[in-house]
Amino acid sequence: MGDNLKNIFSNIGGFVTDLDCQPGKKVTAGTLIATITPNEDDPTVKNFYLQQDALQEQLDNLQASYDLTEQNFEFQKQSLQAQADNNQNIYDQDSADLEKLQHSIQNFKDQQINTIEDAFKKIRTSGGSTKNSNLYDDLYDLRDEVQDFSDDEFSQYLEDMAQLCKKASKYASGDALYATFMGLSNGFLASKSAFDTLIDTYASAQNAYDNQHDTLGMNLDLVDAQLQTIENTQEIQLNALDSQMQTIQQNLDALSNNLQGEDLYAEVDGIVKAKLV
Repeated sequence: MGDNLKNIFSNIGGFVTDLDCQPGKKVTAGTLIATITPNEDDPTVKNFYLQQDALQEQLDNLQASYDLTEQNFEFQKQSLQAQADNNQNIYDQDSADLEKLQHSIQNFKDQQINTIEDAFKKIRTSGGSTKNSNLYDDLYDLRDEVQDFSDDEFSQYLEDMAQLCKKASKYASGDALYATFMGLSNGFLASKSAFDTLIDTYASAQNAYDNQHDTLGMNLDLVDAQLQTIENTQEIQLNALDSQMQTIQQNLDALSNNLQGEDLYAEVDGIVKAKLV
């Protein structure tokens, strides 16, 4: 009886609905000897039911608050993650504008190389001392390396070709040949100007892309920090709600035990000596 007294006390106003412990009866440990059922009309039991209903309502409200809080945090995280994924996608992509400009620069160089070869051919076939100048030799020797020039080197090469053609015009025989070399000279100067503009445009586009890239990188870091903050806040708030629910559930469990009544069992093997109800 000793270990059961605490539970029995809460059911002291109930009914003994089953009793099987007559003196002289042989029992073994674990034999059911009595059952106590709560008295539904007892004021204490009625109060237990009222407490149970109130606690259950609190628990339901807390559970709804828990679910809503969790949903709100998940929505925030999903929104931020979608933003991060979009930024990451943009961050990982190469700039289409830069690619177009790179192709334009390469095509421009290819076209100029053809013009350069044509200019050398005209100089060689025109005669005169232009072909024997140091400028001619230097530019002619470098013609196969033009594709590998830096932008500044290529721009300078076009300017030097303009000067070479202008020099060739001085040794030209006839107005037509003079006009041809002056046209080439002016063409190379115009090409240099167009190339410099193209390079400046590319540099500006690259700078804009780098700035956007840096901004996206900072945004990604910021989103990561925001996600971690939301995660931490979610954990704190949900843990607080969960702790409240656990406390209420413990109180409900205690009330449930009181309202379930009590089964009593023999604790040892033996013969019942006496009973007291």
